[in-house]
Amino acid sequence: MLGIGYRPNPSLADNFVYIPMLLLNFAIAYAAATFIKEKSLKIIIPSIVFFILPIIFHFIMFQVIFAEDTSDQAMFSTAVLNQDMDKMKYYVSEKHVDINTKWFGGRDTPLHQAVLSGGYDGTVAFLIDNGADVNAKGQHGWTPLIMACHPNSPKANLELLKLLISKGADVNATDDAGHTALMECICKGGVEAVEFLIKSGADINAKAKNGDTIFSDWRAPYCNNKDRYPMLNLLIKNGADPSPIL
Repeated sequence: MLGIGYRPNPSLADNFVYIPMLLLNFAIAYAAATFIKEKSLKIIIPSIVFFILPIIFHFIMFQVIFAEDTSDQAMFSTAVLNQDMDKMKYYVSEKHVDINTKWFGGRDTPLHQAVLSGGYDGTVAFLIDNGADVNAKGQHGWTPLIMACHPNSPKANLELLKLLISKGADVNATDDAGHTALMECICKGGVEAVEFLIKSGADINAKAKNGDTIFSDWRAPYCNNKDRYPMLNLLIKNGADPSPIL
């Protein structure tokens, strides 16, 4: 669906439509149970309200949420998702789309999505060169640099990290939890990527809001990086405080 301009992520609909609809269901069911005299109808009508009406409602909402959006901004975002450079160039040069619009569920910019896709075919460089904010914060407060290192992203690409930092990415920017790119890169990046971030000025002893350090991610159960132990030596060599794992 994304290939022809569908709008991803129905989170706003969840918050502002589904909850009022649930309350309406309860109101109708309560009214039916209170004012209807016929006992059989007291059962039938609430059943219809709770089971049939939500099905109809969800069908209608699906049509609205995933309705095809052919606006220039939507089509540009789709071009980014598809890494279609020709269309990206067209919408930037001819349609003058806002390159920093947070389109993807209202949380991420096209640059975030290009980074998440791996930044292949020059999409990341193109977006930055045409005005994309290299330090924009998206979902969870992630900057493109943090997103490039996050465990949910493709394996941290050293060349992508170099590109982002060369274009002005803040190596010590933090997300909503206070994690830095280096802290995230421990689980997904290679030794070279971690070493590059350190040499670029990453604070090796930074602490998250809950007190987590770089070693909190290093020893996390989800962190199965094959380079973990070479990284341990690298971190201690560069001054990381090993006390959290001693």
